[in-house]
Amino acid sequence: MWRNPKWLLWLGSALLVLVGLWGLRRTTLPQRLTDPIAELSEAFWRLEAGQDLPASEKARLAALPVSDTAQRAYALVVMYRLLYAPETVEGPPMLYIQRLQQLREDAWAVAYLARLAAHTGQTEKALLYLHQALEKDSTCGPAYLFLAQLQADSACYWIERAATATLPPGAATYREKLKAQHRCS
Repeated sequence: MWRNPKWLLWLGSALLVLVGLWGLRRTTLPQRLTDPIAELSEAFWRLEAGQDLPASEKARLAALPVSDTAQRAYALVVMYRLLYAPETVEGPPMLYIQRLQQLREDAWAVAYLARLAAHTGQTEKALLYLHQALEKDSTCGPAYLFLAQLQADSACYWIERAATATLPPGAATYREKLKAQHRCS
């Protein structure tokens, strides 16, 4: 069988096709698929740190579809849209906040509610939300970072606590910015 030139030709051709397809696959597929929610989180924390995003990137991220059954992702998308892309909000903002109120079993959703409350000048309400978030989940990193924003006199304490918490993409860089800004050791 192996001495038959037709078999060798067929086997060689098949091998060349497979190698060619494998090479084509490697060059046409992205090296890593990005998670849109992680990308949005990264952008949110960059904006929190005072960095700018191109308008096209802001709009693209604001248009991300997300179901309100994915509580943490939904809360992030709502917060991003209300704070940094309000022109993309369809309907009254209060409808989104009421939906976030219904998701209060998730500590991160509560922390994001706190950030929205702080944005509208409701500092006491924001502090209450943040402490509720930490009671629910002491590893809720955004709660510590938002507390550092609101309580400058104890910012270093909250920043240090955030170091042992779960931080979303981009938040670690923001934590370092806060640490430098408040001159924490």
